Amino acid sequence: MNLVKEMEKRDYVVDVDHLLIMQYLMRHEEIDTATAAMVSQRNVEQARELLSRLANNMDLIEPVGRGKGRYYTLSRFAYELLKGTMVYERKRSLDKEAMKIRILSILKERPLRNHEIRQMTGLDRQQVNALIHEIEGVKIIGHGRGAKYVLDN
Repeated sequence: MNLVKEMEKRDYVVDVDHLLIMQYLMRHEEIDTATAAMVSQRNVEQARELLSRLANNMDLIEPVGRGKGRYYTLSRFAYELLKGTMVYERKRSLDKEAMKIRILSILKERPLRNHEIRQMTGLDRQQVNALIHEIEGVKIIGHGRGAKYVLDN
């Protein structure tokens, strides 16, 4: 496996927990802390540390979103080792479309604020505004902190 060889070159120890997380990500594209705990058979705190090590120390995964909505995906580096460059670029485009679908599905139930979308997606304020303007049928009610995004019926 190229991944293990590359990690050994960089003097990182790849253990079974790392491989279980990476294998899950190859099949499912994203993982959250609770799922990582289940996959690695560790408690949530241990899983959080494991994900942090994979992201910060090894550059194998990257976080998306903040707070309770945070999940992780394979990094560009990991994709190139495991799946190839073209797959990574295609996945990035699909991630943007997935964000739009996720936002639309929530908007069908209730309005959203910019900070809620930032938490879900990991985008900044301007990126959320740009993304919302790309989604047809969404309008903004209000201004500033109190502004809400709703579906235009």
